[in-house]
Amino acid sequence: MPILSAVTIGASLLDVQTIIDGELPAVDWVVDRLIAKGDRVLVYGEPGSLKSWLMLDLGLHIAAGTPWLGHFEIPERKRVLYIDEEMSPRTLIRRVKRLIEGSDLETDSLPFKALTLCGVRFTDESVGTTLLAGLATHGFSPEVVIIETMRRVLHGSENNADEVGAFWRCVDLLRKEGRSLIITHHMKKPSMHGANESVYRASGSTDVLGGSDSAFAVEKLQANKVCVTCVRARNTPEASPFYVSLHDTGPETPASMRFEGQGGALVVPQSRVEEVANWIEEYLRDQQDQQATTAQIRQNLDTAHRVSSDRCEKALRRLRETGRVTQPVHGAYRIATQQEVASVTN
Repeated sequence: MPILSAVTIGASLLDVQTIIDGELPAVDWVVDRLIAKGDRVLVYGEPGSLKSWLMLDLGLHIAAGTPWLGHFEIPERKRVLYIDEEMSPRTLIRRVKRLIEGSDLETDSLPFKALTLCGVRFTDESVGTTLLAGLATHGFSPEVVIIETMRRVLHGSENNADEVGAFWRCVDLLRKEGRSLIITHHMKKPSMHGANESVYRASGSTDVLGGSDSAFAVEKLQANKVCVTCVRARNTPEASPFYVSLHDTGPETPASMRFEGQGGALVVPQSRVEEVANWIEEYLRDQQDQQATTAQIRQNLDTAHRVSSDRCEKALRRLRETGRVTQPVHGAYRIATQQEVASVTN
């Protein structure tokens, strides 16, 4: 950070006539309409909301210079440093390898490097200087720095405004020469009292969000599907919420992040009871006469989906109340005919 002096004041002083006479500066996008060069970006989300998967996938695509999620343009490739203070090296390596195998990225000389569990803590401005100097000895000068997570690298408490403000000053050196900084953070649990909109749910002091240039909230919809909402943007109107899913068929298989729509393109997922009710319907349709006993239904749900008897009963009650199944005999269920459904809904 420059020391305030007559020289730095003179170099930074803006004359209004110079501004008026000049052309409107274009935004230099790292990721089109989402992340600008030199931005401090905050990405915060609930536990299990795929933040790490999203950030690794984003970093790899920025390094490759190819559209992220096949939807957001990346004008040119950038050198990316991924600092992770949460995952073990084994977990990070596995995820990176699986994401690369699940994509069509050109990996030759991909300018993506990672530091994992190196004990990075931003205690003062010198940490950024030391970090950049250490990277320079290895011939690497990142243009984009992704940090997982603020809580792990912050010196102090995220609830203390002064300590959060000091953190933003400490990491600001990483923005020298236009570097972009992306920091992940945690989201507070929904409260029974007060606002629960995602803009109010960044954990800790309001300075956590206040220190960013742009911010995105990541909320879990289903096991492998999330909604990403732009809650702060200084360079452009806030982007519409968009939806992303993780396609992951097993711990040893290729994985990929996929764009699932934007704005109102995706319906908010059904409740857990409704999900179980749909499983029961699918099972019944596959049975002879589209009928099965309660015991058979419970056995199928337990084997295929690990559903408890209590939730099975709630789903069966939902199906009865909506007329989607009937009980031809006690202890058995059958898919309702169109006429039977109509008699309930009318």
